Amino acid sequence: MMKTRVVQKRILWTILLVTVYFLGQFIIIPFIKPHVAAKYLQANTLIEVLGMYTGAQTSRPALLMLGIGPYMTTNIILQAINSLDLKSLRQIPQHTIDIFTNFVSLIVGILQAFLYVVNFKQALMPVYFLGTDISFALTILLLVTGGMISIFLANVITERGIGSSAVLLVPQLVLSLPSLITKGWGTTKFHFTVINTMVVILIALVIVVVGVILIHAEERIPLSDPQLSSRFAQSYFPIKLLTAGSMPFMFSTSVFMLLPMLVKHSSFELKDTIYQLISINRPSGIIFYALVIVILNFVFGMITLQPSIKARKLKENGNYFYHVIPGTKTEQFIMQKFKRLTWVSSLIIVAISVWPLVLGLWWPSWANLTPFIGNLFILLTIIYMIEQEYQTLDSEHLYVIDLK
Repeated sequence: MMKTRVVQKRILWTILLVTVYFLGQFIIIPFIKPHVAAKYLQANTLIEVLGMYTGAQTSRPALLMLGIGPYMTTNIILQAINSLDLKSLRQIPQHTIDIFTNFVSLIVGILQAFLYVVNFKQALMPVYFLGTDISFALTILLLVTGGMISIFLANVITERGIGSSAVLLVPQLVLSLPSLITKGWGTTKFHFTVINTMVVILIALVIVVVGVILIHAEERIPLSDPQLSSRFAQSYFPIKLLTAGSMPFMFSTSVFMLLPMLVKHSSFELKDTIYQLISINRPSGIIFYALVIVILNFVFGMITLQPSIKARKLKENGNYFYHVIPGTKTEQFIMQKFKRLTWVSSLIIVAISVWPLVLGLWWPSWANLTPFIGNLFILLTIIYMIEQEYQTLDSEHLYVIDLK
């Protein structure tokens, strides 16, 4: 009964916080012409994609428009630094790390807010203070404030809810699915005819089934412990097939919307040639996209797995792999397993992501299925995280000792 109440309370907290977060994205910032701002925001596909993958709402200038983008970016940076397993970093108190995290999130939030306000600055109405128009700076201030509120909600949901801060991404990811198929990369429009709709539904069902299998797939390496000889005390070290999770899908889409924009607005001589080479509707661009996915899969896999930290903790806990010396050899052994699994997962991810792009060489609108598939994988990953946390909470009562 106690276990049930705890789980119910966490679920209620999650629903409450997600609702507050969702409603906060409808609070329009004052002194802005909403319809004018919406026109500029909706015309920028890159901003729409960035917002979708960070739980932000980028179709209107709202208070919580930034979403948890600054929070996510900061966590990725800290994870990358932490994966280096530097002794000096391990000695830093958690309180100091929390302060640093908030500071970096603030800086990232200011940069992200500046990008958004520059995009819809024509929609700002003058706000004068001491004879100076402060509407631009005031809008950035309000957006950053909303971003810090989002971070606060993310921290509370991690502490008291279920599914961690990633749950806040779910509403925007779900709502963006139709738009993502329609607009896609921002180059062609997909039309929802009866046949097209049926094909998309069928593809989505196949992707969900394949995605569930891939997300749950892992290699379990048996662990040995000199203090435990019983066959009932056997344990293992798991390495996920998709160690990087859905991060390659998330960032590959953003990269391929940002790169052409940067090249197109640059001034060097070969910009037209490079723009054509990385265009997603050309074979060279598809090959480059596949290469980006492979690189991101390895990079984020390393950040997530953190082989050096795992090897050190195994040694500290007295666990080891059979016939593998603890320490450096163990780290090398984990890396070998990781590389093999990541090559396999990279080939699978590329196959899943690239086929709509190849189809798009003849029927351009079908290339929009690539970011749509990536979106589905992100949703499946979040649902898996929620499932894992629920199972953990559900099994906690097995370890409670009643001393009465």
